Amino acid sequence: MANHTALLSRQFVDISRVRVEGLLAAFPKLMNPEKEHTFIETESVRYVYQPMESLYMLVITNKTSNIMEDLDTLHLLAKLVRVPRGGSASVDTRATASLSER
Repeated sequence: MANHTALLSRQFVDISRVRVEGLLAAFPKLMNPEKEHTFIETESVRYVYQPMESLYMLVITNKTSNIMEDLDTLHLLAKLVRVPRGGSASVDTRATASLSER
């Protein structure tokens, strides 16, 4: 993960761009690929992630959020985004369409 770039970032709380960039930059340093856990907790936030080929789907929340809901959100996002063998992410429009119909 030497070269890491956020493909998409969305905040639902008032947070500065510098703070978001700092949290994203810290993520690769906190990861331990040998562990089976797909979450990391720091003093102030929780990183919930899922490997997807050469990318990671990542949800960053506060530590008071419900981790089960965070995992559900992560899995839903992972279903929407598919990473083909070529390496670039694409959105599954069928999943997006069915989600918007609800």
